[in-house]
Amino acid sequence: MSEEEAARQQLRAFRQACGQFVTGVTVLTAQEGDHVHAMTANAFMSVSLEPLLVATALNRSAKMRQVLQHQPNFAISILNHDQQYWSDKFGGRPATQAEPVPVPVPFHGVDGRYAVVDEAAAWFLCTAVQEVEAGDHILIIARVSRFGVGYDGPQPLVFFGGRYYHHLDEERETEWLVLER
Repeated sequence: MSEEEAARQQLRAFRQACGQFVTGVTVLTAQEGDHVHAMTANAFMSVSLEPLLVATALNRSAKMRQVLQHQPNFAISILNHDQQYWSDKFGGRPATQAEPVPVPVPFHGVDGRYAVVDEAAAWFLCTAVQEVEAGDHILIIARVSRFGVGYDGPQPLVFFGGRYYHHLDEERETEWLVLER
């Protein structure tokens, strides 16, 4: 096996290992004039309660990073179990023929500077306060000015092992990765 092939195998194994961590799915939105930029991100975490801070990770080449360099305000919407379509759309995955296409994009404005995904499980209005370089990504640390939780008992969309789960009690077939010691 070549050194290049071994490196690719190690990256695949690393991604598979990281995929064993259950995440929610978020959509980041930022307004630039009348245009709303949106991207899917599963790298999201709370950082601090005093002050209220969250963090997300953006690929260095992501359009969202360029937008946030011009203006620091953005929203994070945690997607509900029935919003996989928007995760795929804003994550660059092509829609399947069987999927109905919701029109228009379900954003609503908050405070005139933010766009939040309608019926999200939760949302956060943020202002980027710090960038931390982290390999091929940039961690964005943001101050939260407002937040809310969805109504009617939100069920978040979950991503685990390379696939979506729409209900937390869904069963899955397990394929274990065995690494040499």
